[in-house]
Amino acid sequence: MGATAALLIAGSGLQATTQWRQGDAARARGEYLGAMEEQNAKLADWQAEDAIARGYETAFKHRGAQRAALAAQGISVGSGSALDVQLDDELIIRNNARLAAWGYRVEAAGFRSRAHLARVGGRIEQWGARATAGSTLLTGGAQTYGAYRTWKGK
Repeated sequence: MGATAALLIAGSGLQATTQWRQGDAARARGEYLGAMEEQNAKLADWQAEDAIARGYETAFKHRGAQRAALAAQGISVGSGSALDVQLDDELIIRNNARLAAWGYRVEAAGFRSRAHLARVGGRIEQWGARATAGSTLLTGGAQTYGAYRTWKGK
């Protein structure tokens, strides 16, 4: 009986240890994936800032080129329809830049959500693995006790 009990206890202990470590690995994987998603979110934030900066720079350059072209034709660039066209074009360019930046910010929010879900998922897997390890130990104890009762004759 002693060898059987020892094998049952050792098997249960080894299985529980493996389950516990699998839970720790799941949590580490969740933390890693969460960190990767956070980096992706930072990149999307930088892309949004860059889109705004490029939009303002493009609008400034476009307005300067437009003013030069209109002035070369002898058109007054500081008033009337010529000014309206310049302002409208500048507004369109800046709005397009803001729209692109908004898209990057939405993308960043998605990355942050996935980061949170990865971390939470890792923790949940860890808790589940630990619960399974505890159940394995209890089952192993019950099996050992059952074997003992059978060996002893009830």
